[in-house]
Amino acid sequence: MERLERFHLVAGLVLDDALNGFPDYKPIDTIRIVETISGEKYPAQEYNPISGTLEPALSEHQEEIRSLCDSTISWLVDEGYLRGSSVASNIVVLTSKGQAVLGIRPLDEPDEPTFAEKLRSNVAQGAWSAVADSTKLLLLSGAGGALGF
Repeated sequence: MERLERFHLVAGLVLDDALNGFPDYKPIDTIRIVETISGEKYPAQEYNPISGTLEPALSEHQEEIRSLCDSTISWLVDEGYLRGSSVASNIVVLTSKGQAVLGIRPLDEPDEPTFAEKLRSNVAQGAWSAVADSTKLLLLSGAGGALGF
């Protein structure tokens, strides 16, 4: 999986996580994202004598994904899809722009599935290619709800 494809998958998983926590600020579950993409269990924390802290002993692949998670969250905040917390960079809430591109609508609108509903369904089914592909189109268009996902 190429880096840009992984970015789209991570962005979809982050948006799904933020949607599940809305309207509250919620820490994004980067451990779940790393495990999902790497296919490896997140390692237990070990003492790092250099930093003097407990840190997970991540494989190089897992570390790359965790770094991509941080970068993706920052990008989604910078682009206005999420609002970040002053407490920690991975604590976010979905913005109005984020809701709009996900196609969140009032309950009295037609029953056609929104992008958010399709995203949730694809995440629940583990359809990672569908998550990455549809998130790519969403971020490129900025019109999520208007697209026929």
